[in-house]
Amino acid sequence: MKLRYLLLGVLVMTQLPLAAQNTMIYRPSYFSITWNMGLPLGETADYIGRYSLRGIGMEGRGFIDDHWAIGGGFGWNVFYQQISGGSVTPDDTPELTVSGEQYRYINTVTLSVTGHYYWNRDRNIVPFVGAGLGPWWFNRRLEMGLFYTDRDVWQFALYPEVGILIPFGYERNYLHISARYNYAFESSDIAQSWMGFHVGFGF
Repeated sequence: MKLRYLLLGVLVMTQLPLAAQNTMIYRPSYFSITWNMGLPLGETADYIGRYSLRGIGMEGRGFIDDHWAIGGGFGWNVFYQQISGGSVTPDDTPELTVSGEQYRYINTVTLSVTGHYYWNRDRNIVPFVGAGLGPWWFNRRLEMGLFYTDRDVWQFALYPEVGILIPFGYERNYLHISARYNYAFESSDIAQSWMGFHVGFGF
């Protein structure tokens, strides 16, 4: 039993220097890959109210001092909902009304320039806040049997973000957790908004 505690103590003591070296203060840049989930809000929720689990994001950030980083990111989200019954009047053919089972989709592609502020980069757990903005592409699609409507639109969008980085392993890897409020300004009579929840890995 004493030997077990002695080995455990030696293991902990040998890992402390590695943990100290694992702090983000030594990193000139940071790259993350995340699973992006989304909760529709506003006009987006009026069209599709269902929580989305379909999404991915990639982002790179370069540090300009001990706290600030600038970079860019790409994201893709899909919102989907099946609605039983109901009628739809297409925008381009107002004299036509279609009834039946509805399959609604919103595809989004986000391209953003980003800026972030980090606390405690000299420690293992690193909280951060930031923001991003840029041109985002949206596709709204409605399918009802053989009938469908499809709309593409580019919108200027932005988001504030808050998150935390939690280290793991020996190569300065991080568990990346963050939340964003995404808002795309109205274009072609469409505005988009949703809460984004991101979980992934940083390197």
